[in-house]
Amino acid sequence: MKCPHPKTRLTLVAALLGVVACGDSITEPQMQADAPPLMGAVQAATKTTVNFTMGPLAQQAGGVLNFPVGNTGRFHFRNVPFSGPVIGDLEGAVEFLINGNLAAIPLGQPGSDGPGWGTLDITTADGLWSGNYTAQFIATKGFIEVNLHGPMQQKIHATCVETTATSEIFPCSGEVLSPHN
Repeated sequence: MKCPHPKTRLTLVAALLGVVACGDSITEPQMQADAPPLMGAVQAATKTTVNFTMGPLAQQAGGVLNFPVGNTGRFHFRNVPFSGPVIGDLEGAVEFLINGNLAAIPLGQPGSDGPGWGTLDITTADGLWSGNYTAQFIATKGFIEVNLHGPMQQKIHATCVETTATSEIFPCSGEVLSPHN
């Protein structure tokens, strides 16, 4: 773009200064009182307490289990499927893929501790809740943090604690976050 001739620029500046000097001004446009909001109505998300129990869980065929020899080393399991019922505020069935590394002390005894992680799906009459979890096993008893995404963009964050080291029953409590009322 070519700049205007210096005399033209000077004329434009003088004209603008003349408008301001004469008391004319450019005003900011005003919003009408009945104008709709620019971003739409903001709705607050709601949090609701949720309680449910997963289990008893049963191991299904598949996955990889590596058992160490004797009481030394680590017990490794990868993508081992478990499934079972879900009762409470969520009703349906759960499918887990479980991963973990536990100390090879006889399972269920103090010292057979370690981390766990994986994915889970809970199928209910209202739809699918899908997500992941992290766990800590202490004497093989599971302490789990669950994050699920469900129908209507809802989310669940819950803590689940296994009733005993061998029960495969996990009572859970947490919150459902619903993005809209």
